[in-house]
Amino acid sequence: MTQPKRNKILNALQTMKGEVKKTGVIGKKMLMASRTNSQLKESYSELGRLAYKAIKDEELDWKNPKLKNIVSIIEACEKDLLDIEKEVQKIKFAEGPYDISKDED
Repeated sequence: MTQPKRNKILNALQTMKGEVKKTGVIGKKMLMASRTNSQLKESYSELGRLAYKAIKDEELDWKNPKLKNIVSIIEACEKDLLDIEKEVQKIKFAEGPYDISKDED
């Protein structure tokens, strides 16, 4: 192999090595950002649950017009989840292959 050709190959390998290192560093930073974002989301969620509990317990009086709508959505979702859980329990313990969730209580 001639020297100029060898130099080109070595330069290309060095460039690739540098790019692989950069990609690794970027990957680590993105992983840290993902973990931080997850922690942030969990913290916001916990804060929301605490605020909701404080509002329901009348410890917090928040005069935001969107609040009533959000609280009513949460209450409706909680009720729906309880209803779904009851239906799942009925289905789990039913004797037949039919959909017992359609039966009246």
